[in-house]
Amino acid sequence: MEINIKDFTEHDFLEYDKWFKHESISSALEYIDQEWLDSVLNQKDFKQICIFKDNILLAVCGIYLPQPEYNYYAISDFSINPDYQHKGYGSKILNKIINSNSFNESDCWKALVSIRNVNAINFFKKNGWNFECNQDNGYSKYYYFKTK
Repeated sequence: MEINIKDFTEHDFLEYDKWFKHESISSALEYIDQEWLDSVLNQKDFKQICIFKDNILLAVCGIYLPQPEYNYYAISDFSINPDYQHKGYGSKILNKIINSNSFNESDCWKALVSIRNVNAINFFKKNGWNFECNQDNGYSKYYYFKTK
């Protein structure tokens, strides 16, 4: 599967926003708005990316970049276009992201997954990510880790 990764833009927001009409996205990620867009476009230690296949937006992923106080990438959100869910794209895309030359500052990856998001928990487990710890920051989150 030939897929392309690029930085998320304001133009991508219009298509991504449509995904939140689907229960599978809105229940897991809640919502996005102009404040969310401004935040992801302007953070220095964070990158929101898009994954395309034949000009179709297949996935969107938010990634905290390694910092001096933590030397790992942390996936904050990962969503697959509702029209392409349950077709094997998620695992292929996740593998492409963590093995991309764009993300080579660290071999360690983590994912921040809400305890309520059973589909995401099962997805990361299916892909060989292991439970690391449970932390309560207002929302209970599972933290998973994976190395290249």
